[in-house]
Amino acid sequence: MAKAPCGPGPAVYRGRVRAVPTWAVATVALIAFPRPQVGGSPAHGVVATVAVLALALWPAGTALRLPRRVPRTVAASPAGRPPWAFRRPVALAVTAVLLALFGWSVAEVTGGSRTGLAERVAALAVTLWPLAAVLSARRAHRHWTARPSEPPRPDGPPVGPGHLGAGA
Repeated sequence: MAKAPCGPGPAVYRGRVRAVPTWAVATVALIAFPRPQVGGSPAHGVVATVAVLALALWPAGTALRLPRRVPRTVAASPAGRPPWAFRRPVALAVTAVLLALFGWSVAEVTGGSRTGLAERVAALAVTLWPLAAVLSARRAHRHWTARPSEPPRPDGPPVGPGHLGAGA
């Protein structure tokens, strides 16, 4: 009997494959186009915008490509649900928040007085979301792989954290 693949499946990876390399190349390009000490730089602004938008749109790209319910033979989840960070409502809400923070930083750059604060908050948010997504997937993977392969017997020992389960 073939074992089901571990992970949310190839649909999630297609959404990530487009956004993450774009973000990575744009982030490296920021080195080539640094922000000048005085004034602005159109090249720096364009590259920074591409980098932030790529990471801000990444959650929606992964959620919209992943079906709402995944067949049990494909999904890592026994229930057929992806990790919480990749669920459609969560990912779309995160995308909306990240885009709102990006909009705030654009508004501050074009005529506000708190440009540095807005840029740092938006940068922190788009940087922390991939970490939260990875931790979500890792936690789900540990939870799903820690389950016993056989259902517990009614007369067997309890199954749960710290218990080995039936037949152990």
